[in-house]
Amino acid sequence: MGDGDIVAYACIEIRSLWLWFEGAFIVGGPYLSESLSNNEKDTFFHSMKDALQKQLPGILFLQYESLQEDIYYFKKQAHKAFIEPYTRCIDLTHSEDDILNQMHEKWRYNIRLAIKRGVTVERVDASRENIDTFFHLLLETTKRDGFAHNSRAYYESMLRFLESENMGGLYFAYNQEKKVIAAWIFAYLGNTAIYYYWASTSDSQERKHMPAYLLQWQAMLDGKKFGCKIYDFLWIAPDESTHHHLAGVTDFKKKFGWYTWVFDAKGIFIYRSTAYTAYKIIRTIKRGFWLLLRK
Repeated sequence: MGDGDIVAYACIEIRSLWLWFEGAFIVGGPYLSESLSNNEKDTFFHSMKDALQKQLPGILFLQYESLQEDIYYFKKQAHKAFIEPYTRCIDLTHSEDDILNQMHEKWRYNIRLAIKRGVTVERVDASRENIDTFFHLLLETTKRDGFAHNSRAYYESMLRFLESENMGGLYFAYNQEKKVIAAWIFAYLGNTAIYYYWASTSDSQERKHMPAYLLQWQAMLDGKKFGCKIYDFLWIAPDESTHHHLAGVTDFKKKFGWYTWVFDAKGIFIYRSTAYTAYKIIRTIKRGFWLLLRK
């Protein structure tokens, strides 16, 4: 490790819960370098726990949901789960031909079809104009497919950070007339390339050009260039779960091949067990009350 290297970090969100109490959440982290010893990892976790207690007199608990394996500190449960436990991954250490051969035949065909029809893909800068283009397509997509989205400022902050750190960013797929017909956000974080957000035109004729498949393929190729070993599609539905909210995108992701990964590294440290138990009881009563009112 060189001087100044970051070997462990966590982005902590503090949420108000009840009365003056607060909860601390680490979603998707913390990140711990493979170079750290087990003792050093223990020290990081417990130092973080102690620092939060000093800074937040009303803290009830610290919860983490990690994307790394074998991070088991504190009690293995979560107050509220934010991360889906299942995701689909592709092994980028293999050759391009091997990655293609793992895909469903129709998916390989769709990549070739997009190229044949003149679709081009490029990573673009996080300019105001490009972010506006992405966000307008996103509004079109969420209205069409019925899912929620974040604010424009959220995507702008994310893209500006990815661009400043050279860790991925915004990709556009263009038709032959250089019109943007799909826009996706990818990140290259250490050993992992991650597919985060997508938006596409509702024009059925443009969708027939299969830009989504070429975008995924280009992101995989770029992931290899960044030195990533894994391409993560970021959440799928559990097997045989047809009513899960991710069921609609799961087949699309699975047919790119390889394997399903299960993230179950999560934990919670409770600072005040009596207050936490009381909070959970009150929360349960409130939920039951509202369910009765809805009936």
